[in-house]
Amino acid sequence: MFLRRAEYEFWLHNLPALEADSDSEVMKLSVKTAKTARQVAKNVMGVLRLEELPKVKQLQDSKALLDMASLVAIDEVMSKLGSPTRRVVAEIDENLSCWFVPKRPNQVFPTASQIRRRVRDIAKILDDSVAFRDTRKKNRYSILTKGQRAYLELEVDSTVGVVIHEIIKETARRHEVSMADAMVLLLSGSLEPEAAKVVVHTYKASDVEGVPVFVPGHGWRGEDIPAATVVERDLSQVPKASDSYRPSDFVRKYVEGRDGTCRAGGCDVPAWMCQLDHRINYAEGGPTHPDNLVCLCQRHHNMKTEVGLPANRGHVV
Repeated sequence: MFLRRAEYEFWLHNLPALEADSDSEVMKLSVKTAKTARQVAKNVMGVLRLEELPKVKQLQDSKALLDMASLVAIDEVMSKLGSPTRRVVAEIDENLSCWFVPKRPNQVFPTASQIRRRVRDIAKILDDSVAFRDTRKKNRYSILTKGQRAYLELEVDSTVGVVIHEIIKETARRHEVSMADAMVLLLSGSLEPEAAKVVVHTYKASDVEGVPVFVPGHGWRGEDIPAATVVERDLSQVPKASDSYRPSDFVRKYVEGRDGTCRAGGCDVPAWMCQLDHRINYAEGGPTHPDNLVCLCQRHHNMKTEVGLPANRGHVV
């Protein structure tokens, strides 16, 4: 919030005077901010647009909920309306100001692209004479051949991308091949997709509704990953110890979710890329229990084995 407010107030206090030459002022701001003249002009227009949206402006002045990309998105859509009626502008102002106010704890704030679509949809509903080109991103595929090599690129919705990635990863694991080779085998029809056997582990709070979902390797998402079967596990209770050296999948995911990263001081390797280490060695009687397990990356796991390495946080034996 502090960064959003600081950036917003900078542009608010550096708006060109009405009588000033706009091109000259934009050039000055471009030098001052190290931004392109085009980006400066967009930011200026985004802030000026709030004068037509008093309710959104009041919310922005008091809460600083919108970053500059969101303000620019609002302006760019409204600039395509031509000369909208007061009713259309007032409805956009009312709708956006209500939409921007969070309705539940930890609610994910709309992105600039979502705001852009919202303004466009409001305008189309209120005035059917308004026509917009659908700029929403569509699935794209391209190929580039260069000598003896070919480069394939696929662009899809991030949710679909996560599922595709996990299918390729699981296929590679099951058949002990690289992910690139697994993809070739799948696309060539040499292997059947492992879709029915793919498990995607996600984390989210269970005591608050509408919270974002964390997908290891893919970050935070505002919605769940679609799945044929969903199994929920309560991580508020510590799993029981296992008799074997290798921890169960449930224990592994519990420890990964608890640790977040490699437990060595200053290391930020994600937990899902780490190995689980018995703090008291299993051969010396150390249990395969979350209280005796920590995530260590390959490098720090080797260091622990060779010279010893203390875990730096958490209630671990």
